[in-house]
Amino acid sequence: MLVEAIFALAMQHPTPTPEQWAALRMCESSNRTNAVSRTGKYRGLYQFDLPTWKSVGGTGDPAIASRTEQHKRAVMLYAERGWQPWYHCGKVAKHTTE
Repeated sequence: MLVEAIFALAMQHPTPTPEQWAALRMCESSNRTNAVSRTGKYRGLYQFDLPTWKSVGGTGDPAIASRTEQHKRAVMLYAERGWQPWYHCGKVAKHTTE
């Protein structure tokens, strides 16, 4: 039963390619780990807000977390919600093929 549930989730949100992750980072933060939006609400490579960052196990400020940590949390978020958290940039990344 658990295996079927994991497979169903994986099919719902196929894993992005490295090129798609790169396109998402470039769109969200110009690929800067310490990027902060003008309002200060969105932070880091993937422009997490703090409640979302915490919902995937992040601690502290995403804009000072390592690149590896930020990517790990983005992968976790993607597994839960697909491209939805990145409304505009997710569409850009989704259609990136190279």
